[in-house]
Amino acid sequence: MKTCALCGGNIMNSQYRVPFHKPTELGIEVLSLTRSVIEKDTDFIGESELAIAKIVRVHPSLVRLTPSCTIALQIAYTTIGIQPGDEVIMPAWTFSSTASSLMNLGGVPVLADVGLNMNINPLSISKLINKKTKAVVSVLYGGVPCQVREINKVCREYGIFHIEDAAQALGSNYEGGATRVGASADFSCFSFHYTKNIQCGEGGAIINRVMSLQDEFLVACDMGTDSYRVRTGEVEMYGCVGRGTSGLISRYAAAFLLPQLKEFFKITEDFRSSWDYYRGQIPGELQFYSSAAAYGNGHIFFIISNKMQEIKNRLSNERFQASQHYLPLWFGESHETPLPTMNKRWGNLLRLPMYYGINHGDIQRICQIVKDVHEC
Repeated sequence: MKTCALCGGNIMNSQYRVPFHKPTELGIEVLSLTRSVIEKDTDFIGESELAIAKIVRVHPSLVRLTPSCTIALQIAYTTIGIQPGDEVIMPAWTFSSTASSLMNLGGVPVLADVGLNMNINPLSISKLINKKTKAVVSVLYGGVPCQVREINKVCREYGIFHIEDAAQALGSNYEGGATRVGASADFSCFSFHYTKNIQCGEGGAIINRVMSLQDEFLVACDMGTDSYRVRTGEVEMYGCVGRGTSGLISRYAAAFLLPQLKEFFKITEDFRSSWDYYRGQIPGELQFYSSAAAYGNGHIFFIISNKMQEIKNRLSNERFQASQHYLPLWFGESHETPLPTMNKRWGNLLRLPMYYGINHGDIQRICQIVKDVHEC
């Protein structure tokens, strides 16, 4: 019997015995979704926000569930007051939403080079800052933390904001493990798209740690209105007071999400275990991870090899689906800023199968194929 995509149904190419990805599914999400229809008084959104706050180790009042990570990024850009012509520095290696949600407000993405693990290189940031710069966006590729201390230091020095595009990084830790991703940057944005470790089909969250902009943040979340003042009893009627978007996730998506958030550590341990297994089997010269990767959430395991296509084909022949990723931002256009590391690596990057419950025997065979092609 077929199952729906949200519940782990086969949405990938059925020719593969081991697909690149399967949506995480515990078997209890539909029951929670049914409860959301029947139990009108249960606050699934509030409970999910509380669960995220516990995972990230921040106060629940800082967390807001959103319809997507794209919307979360737009809320962050709106909150800091992006105007046409304002610049935001971001890595050239990122998903389109990092840039498009800024461009929708008239902002200008400024592309920075990446470092060892395809995250933004802090050394490339300072030389891109000018009087138009409003923020730096760090993208935690594959759930691997960025060099947050260095980025925060640069942002404080120049008086600009640090926004984390942590779409893939819920539950990752900064190096040393003492602080969770989401508890250090000014704004942190997460995704619960069906491709993420924790998923509800489509959803997101934002954490705002800039208390001086709390009013602007709430307006940005509530379609440009001050409806939050009605809820607090300050006014009887709300009105349009600024820019904003429909920034709240649906009750039903939150109900689907909540059971997975409650089992977050179980799910994350499964991903971490599979990531560690790859890490121990894949030849070291194909791994481009910094030491910070040890504190990630295991979302993606990638290799970089000039035999990428041959490895991908050999895996496909044995019905294992490996996948490249997106093109760099504005691929093919010329840039004043050189991007040597990204340009050298992105075309040879290959992501290996990773999902909740993947069989480690399959991982072992995948690793052997990679070794065989690499050593040939």
